[in-house]
Amino acid sequence: MMVVAVAATMLYGLGLYLLRKNRKPWGFFISHHKRVAGSFARLLKIQLQQRGSAFNAFLDTDNLRDLKELFGFVRDTETFVILASPGILGRKWCVGEITTANLHNVRSVMVRWPHFVDPNENMHENLSFAIPGIEALTAYSISLHDVSKALHWMKTLQSIAFPIALDLGSMGKICDALTGTVSPPPERAACPDCAILADPGNHEAVATAHVLSELLKSNKEVRLSPVVLKAAEGIPDDASKALLICSSGCFHSKALASWLIELSTLQLPILPILAEPDFILPTEPYENAVAGVAEMFTDAEMATYADMLGMIFQEIASVLAPQSYASTQEDLELRVKQIAFRLRSKSTWAWTDLVVRRESEPFEDVFRV
Repeated sequence: MMVVAVAATMLYGLGLYLLRKNRKPWGFFISHHKRVAGSFARLLKIQLQQRGSAFNAFLDTDNLRDLKELFGFVRDTETFVILASPGILGRKWCVGEITTANLHNVRSVMVRWPHFVDPNENMHENLSFAIPGIEALTAYSISLHDVSKALHWMKTLQSIAFPIALDLGSMGKICDALTGTVSPPPERAACPDCAILADPGNHEAVATAHVLSELLKSNKEVRLSPVVLKAAEGIPDDASKALLICSSGCFHSKALASWLIELSTLQLPILPILAEPDFILPTEPYENAVAGVAEMFTDAEMATYADMLGMIFQEIASVLAPQSYASTQEDLELRVKQIAFRLRSKSTWAWTDLVVRRESEPFEDVFRV
């Protein structure tokens, strides 16, 4: 029995050694167009890595130091994930990653956006026009013929539909499909004390909100219980503070308008978070910024909404932009700590009394005061 036990132990150790020797360094490589899917890519990496060390994911902002090494990381990956968002096939480096995955037989999966368009024959015939700078890939031994073959190959890949409503539940299903594992449904905080507001119609804004939420929850020093609100939800009863994800066109969102109108009566501290480099701070008259939802609310509600914008942006905004090339994991964690510190140090709105005055004073008089 001792001999058998020793032999079994030796065989087990040999098996582990061979398995680790043949395993590639990266579980997943996330190929994406940063401007369109940078926040989603960050959230996907967080969700994958929460499932264990075997599901480590390569993301260029975290792991790439020299562009010359980019395609080597693709080869060293078990599963290549294409975030097939509109415009990705116009990015030469993304196309180079896709072509490398095809040339080296890397298992590949697409997460397909609703408006993604497969390459057509016209694109194949005019690659130099359709993909600006594609000739630069010849320096990496990638020919236009290789690119054309890879674009045809994409149509044969397993495809996962981008969710209609982006939340941790739908993200969990994507991770299930990618990893071959099944994770239990995510549990929402029983008594959330921090409401995170994002335009539900902007998937990148919602992804940024979930990145912020996940980083807040994972940091033991923060001690906040955040929740990202869905379109049909109201402000939680236990909420004592709020974070507003500012994205392009967000103030034309009916859901966001409803939340801010509701917050006008709750007098909670609210901190604006700039999530996109193109976001433009609203300026007076604030009624112009909210005109896109005027037909959905009463005149009094619209006046309150405009007042809220004026008050919110008296606060200096924080920045959390996962789409940025500078937003490494360490940078995002540091910014989240700063956001949490500002929330803890701010218990009331210094300008809450403006909401009270709004009931008895004309709109113009409120801003004059």
